[in-house]
Amino acid sequence: TSDMQGLQHEIARPAHAYFAMLALTVELCLKERIDFLDFGPTTLDPKLDVGGRLIPTRTGYYTHSVVLRSFIKGGLDRFR
Repeated sequence: TSDMQGLQHEIARPAHAYFAMLALTVELCLKERIDFLDFGPTTLDPKLDVGGRLIPTRTGYYTHSVVLRSFIKGGLDRFR
């Protein structure tokens, strides 16, 4: 995901840039007294390293299309 922030992997990885960005984000949230920060579902280890914790989440999907609804239901049945 670091490439989505515009980081070049060859430079960012040795510098631990992704971890530094996460830590600075946490620092800013603490300074601004923000009590909840959603890091999202990717790259779990760095997020846990800066104090994140897993919480259960649920996602819902809806479409008016009967065809798409059957594909979604089929995918969810296989996912469980």
